[in-house]
Amino acid sequence: MSDSNEHNNEQGQPQSGGYEAFQMESFDDAGGSSTGQGDGYIFEALYNSGGRAAGSFDYMISNCVECAEEIVAKAEEIISEAKKKADSIERDAYEKGFAQGEKDGLEIGGKRVDKILEKIEQVLQEVVKYKETFMVKCEKEALDLIRRIAEKVVHGLARVDHEIVRKTIFEAFRLVADCSEVTVRISQEDMDYVKELRPEFFDRINGLKSITMESDPSITPGGCYLETAFGDVDGRLETQLEKIAEAMKNSFKQGIKEGIDSQL
Repeated sequence: MSDSNEHNNEQGQPQSGGYEAFQMESFDDAGGSSTGQGDGYIFEALYNSGGRAAGSFDYMISNCVECAEEIVAKAEEIISEAKKKADSIERDAYEKGFAQGEKDGLEIGGKRVDKILEKIEQVLQEVVKYKETFMVKCEKEALDLIRRIAEKVVHGLARVDHEIVRKTIFEAFRLVADCSEVTVRISQEDMDYVKELRPEFFDRINGLKSITMESDPSITPGGCYLETAFGDVDGRLETQLEKIAEAMKNSFKQGIKEGIDSQL
């Protein structure tokens, strides 16, 4: 029996499990006929053993399938979450990038606008400065022209219309504090006409007691110069024209200032 076992082992027969037991049992019977019966036991044992193994194998496969399905489901869940996270990160990055881009754009645009406004203000200041210079120059020329025209007109009228010197003298008397004694200096051309007005002076000027008339070559026709004990009154046409020109100058400057301020 031991020789048979050694012989079978040398031929590479299995040494473990149900198969080995039934094979050993088949060699315990005598005769060659036992070989077929032993073989039947072997096949039956293999069949029975194989059925149990097949059941275990099916169970293992079922478990593996379930595990695989769980792994796949978990993987899909992880992939879905990762995709959502990636989408969220991408969206946040886009929004942040857009916001930053908008901010940068506004800053760049603001800087450009500031530069443009600064340039406009600079140009405007230059225009205002030029306008001020131009207007000052025009002011002097305009006032000189107006004054020359006024002098010609007034002096021309005064030479032909003695009513002008009459009105000038009465206006000067209104500015005198004490009219008791007055000296009136006038142009030689107006002397004869003014002498004829003496009665009217005494009639219309209250407190007048004495009036002296003198010709003065420095006084042009139409003007006068009154002298009293309490002060003098300059009624020369040149003085009046100077005051008018000064008033016009101030008015002209004010108009320029208001016009420039309205453009700022």
